Amino acid sequence: MFIVEVAIFKKGLREELSFWSAQELVVGSIVSVAVRSRYVLGMVLKCEMLTLQKGDIKSAPFKLKKITKVVGKLPHSDTAITELINFSKEYAVPVSEILGDTISDEGLNILLQYEPEILSHKSITYIHEPRNTRLILYKRFVREALSKKETDKKIIIITAPTKAIGRMIYETISPGIEKRVVLSQESGEKSPKLFKNICSSGKSICLITNIKNALALLPFADILIMDECGSRFYTNNKRPHIPYGELLMRIASVSKLKTILAGSYLNISQYLLAKNKVLLPNNESNTRFLIDNQKISFSLRSKDNWELFTEEAKKILEKSDAEKTFIFSPKPGLFPTTICNDCKSPLTCDICHAPMRLVEKGGKEREFVCPRCAHKINADVNCPKCDSWNLKPFGIGSERLVESIKTNYPDINIFYLPENSSLTEIKKTLNSWAQNNGVLIGGERIMNKLIIYPENIIFASIDSLFGVPNYRISERVIELILNANDFATKKLHIITGLKDEYLFNEIKRGNLKMFYEDELADRQTLNFPPFGYLLNIKKSLKPGGTVYNNADSLSSVKKLLRELDKSIEISMYTKNQGQNIIIATGLYTPETWHTKIASNIAKLTDQSFDIYVNETDWLN
Repeated sequence: MFIVEVAIFKKGLREELSFWSAQELVVGSIVSVAVRSRYVLGMVLKCEMLTLQKGDIKSAPFKLKKITKVVGKLPHSDTAITELINFSKEYAVPVSEILGDTISDEGLNILLQYEPEILSHKSITYIHEPRNTRLILYKRFVREALSKKETDKKIIIITAPTKAIGRMIYETISPGIEKRVVLSQESGEKSPKLFKNICSSGKSICLITNIKNALALLPFADILIMDECGSRFYTNNKRPHIPYGELLMRIASVSKLKTILAGSYLNISQYLLAKNKVLLPNNESNTRFLIDNQKISFSLRSKDNWELFTEEAKKILEKSDAEKTFIFSPKPGLFPTTICNDCKSPLTCDICHAPMRLVEKGGKEREFVCPRCAHKINADVNCPKCDSWNLKPFGIGSERLVESIKTNYPDINIFYLPENSSLTEIKKTLNSWAQNNGVLIGGERIMNKLIIYPENIIFASIDSLFGVPNYRISERVIELILNANDFATKKLHIITGLKDEYLFNEIKRGNLKMFYEDELADRQTLNFPPFGYLLNIKKSLKPGGTVYNNADSLSSVKKLLRELDKSIEISMYTKNQGQNIIIATGLYTPETWHTKIASNIAKLTDQSFDIYVNETDWLN
């Protein structure tokens, strides 16, 4: 008799449960099990022989259900399944959540009908080139693969982090071979139907799709190209934050297919693999990590004669009646931060302690809004620390940029898209901007949805990003700048007040190798990823709970972490937004993770804890 742990991934039933079986089952087997009075599919995660006697089983306070039917096996290889299970343990994410998010039970029913081809070749390489160069290479790769004999069927998968980038790839490689290229991101086709069409296709085909469909169809692919391989948009935007880009790369590296990681830059983990020669340069790639900085220019914002736009930026704006200019602004509102001139204390939210943001709510009426929990207070509030009226706003918000351009350039068309704009609103505004030229102001989400290439891009307030509590912030700034450099056709102009910023100097040199090496050295010293892991623990509260009635459990967890690993660095934050409070952000090593920390926290108290791994923004 065997005890079997099964991952159930039907929508609404995503959990990992135990069953029993009379025969030993292979990890990765798909079984039909009874859950809540119905039969659903699940994947075997573990199968262990039961050592208890029959009498002990009958007297146990629980009852296990029997696995009655083995349906088949996940089409992925045994090594890929092992990699998936190891990934789920490292990131504290249930396998059921990953499979439900990528394959789903309906998609699995389709995939089980097809047998993946056994490939003999295997390679994993990288291409470090600007987007225009990469698109030309993709076109050549795809046409060479599709030109093979009809009997030599090939499936090429190209992943794109956003629909806009997927559309660019499609428009480059599809002319003349439209029937062989599928753009799933805009077809509206549901994954199960897509799986069936791709697997049952009797001819070679190129699929441009998202990361989740690529994970499901990987066993049937001959070539995988991962565009913008370092993009943060390959991580899902809901909790838990699962880095699907890393998962796809890890599974592809143990699968027998040709894998190409391509982008304007590699992230730090990928660079480390390249440095250790696990990830090799493609024949078409530059190996010196050079960047095309010919379009990039910088101007220093003077402290003595401070202006929102420097002279160089003004020259670009003056041409915006005949050209399209995108102004990148990461923070909405008029002023992101407000500080008391008397006691120097920042104005923070009464509920979650985030810096309050000054916004204009209609007409000329203003108010302070918390960017985290949306708490609002009147703009005429006094300092909560010293009761002074002398509050001074700081920073550059998107609405302040809009105001300035309206005042100084009244004849230029101005478009503004906040980060929370709906897809319909974004599409309508982008089309209008494309037809009328002018200035579009928006953040990272808007920039990655651009359907046309603007002539100019201006970074008006990039300095504020360096204050974000994020261990990857330097890497994120590089990502933003190089992504914008790919979009701009004439000029990318960066306004900064940081005269000797190391990151900007490396961009001016046109070589990222020194940046990679310095960043790796810093992270290794601090034991940050990819050398260690960051642990983010949240306390789940009942509705109406507060920080104060959980003080004992918070201090208990902190004490436990110290006992488990003396090297752990802990930062404490308090936050009351719905049902979660961040209680600790600590550094830990794989030896202390899962077996020690997770199990000990679970035993510590009957109250529940949520554990997230390598969160990029600790305060979210």
